[in-house]
Amino acid sequence: MEPVANSVTPIFAVADIDATIAYYESVIGASDAWKWGDPPTYAGCRLGSVWIHFSLDPELCARTKGTSLFVNVLHIESLHEMHQNLGAKIVDSLGPRPWGCREYTVEDCNGIRLRFSQSGFLDERRPTLDGVKIVTRQLQPKELLDLMIAVNWSHNDREESLRIEVEEPLFTAVAEYEDRCIGTASVLGHKNGNYLVFNVIVHPDFQSQGVGKRLMSAVDEWLTKNGIPGAMVKLFTGLDRQPFYQQFGFRGPEHGLVGMSKSIPKKD
Repeated sequence: MEPVANSVTPIFAVADIDATIAYYESVIGASDAWKWGDPPTYAGCRLGSVWIHFSLDPELCARTKGTSLFVNVLHIESLHEMHQNLGAKIVDSLGPRPWGCREYTVEDCNGIRLRFSQSGFLDERRPTLDGVKIVTRQLQPKELLDLMIAVNWSHNDREESLRIEVEEPLFTAVAEYEDRCIGTASVLGHKNGNYLVFNVIVHPDFQSQGVGKRLMSAVDEWLTKNGIPGAMVKLFTGLDRQPFYQQFGFRGPEHGLVGMSKSIPKKD
């Protein structure tokens, strides 16, 4: 089996282990802190699913002030509010960045800078697009292929595969604008009552204008009306898109469910 690295844990030099752990627990909101040695010379704590370790080295700490750690987060506004309330030293205020994130930076008691970032904010929300119709119909294979290409999704452009993807869903909502398909969302179902929401796509030219929300509202309405009571509805998405789906009642791994996936290697 090919070896694969699966996590990285930063180790920061600090001037005082006890003071550092106390700071991270009371100001940063860290949990599961531990210390090693008496007096302690090494320690660690957890920020969500991210571990940070600390090594006692006052001299190195003095020389490395300004060292930064980039931390991807969810619900950045709530985290920022918590850090404000706990008295964290925020040295770069919360706001959008041109690379598609909202970020802010906290400087800790050792001069280490924690840069908190949430992606998925590349475009500022534009006005709702008028003239878009949400209709229930089967997609044409070429319509699906064009959308997948537009959003740079990996896809199988074989005619048979595309035909199956458009014919198998129990329900498909299509966004039409000036007689053109600009978005879609579909639902697959099983006899045991489990459902999968998939192929939720909006053409990049029409994103951030309420089209995706209208598509998912149509999906949600269909599931409420036609779904088996108590059945589970699943979907796969990136972490940065989690807030979008939460407004329709979907919950992520923090509620006990973890979606996992793999790709089957292509044959030569």
